[in-house]
Amino acid sequence: MKRLMIVALTLALVAPVSAESMLYYHEPSQYTVLIPETIVTDGTQYTFTAPVMDLCDGEHIEVTIEGLDISGAKRLYTTGGREVIAQFYGTDGLLVPGQTVASFYNGQHEAGLVYALPFSTEGAGDYYGTVEFSINLVQN
Repeated sequence: MKRLMIVALTLALVAPVSAESMLYYHEPSQYTVLIPETIVTDGTQYTFTAPVMDLCDGEHIEVTIEGLDISGAKRLYTTGGREVIAQFYGTDGLLVPGQTVASFYNGQHEAGLVYALPFSTEGAGDYYGTVEFSINLVQN
């Protein structure tokens, strides 16, 4: 009886055993969106470009514009303090703060546009100001 038990135990240990494991790897989204360094307020249209757009499924990129007042305007000033008001426009017309001006999806390398026109002025000179763009990775 002892010998039979040892043989049975040995056979049980030699029998092949299999198991499965989940294999997982995550490559995060990668993207580059180019924003115009200078926007000339003469109606020139600037398109947003994205030379790198490798997004995970269910994600896209949104470019929004900040720093405008509620009427889509931004005040620009000369070094002497004179001001001009420029209004910003996108594909769908006048822009407001936080409005999306471009949305990028996988495989897309150009999207949206922005341009500005002077609304009022206090005379000749060079007027400067800044406008801020936010670039966000968004879940669809």
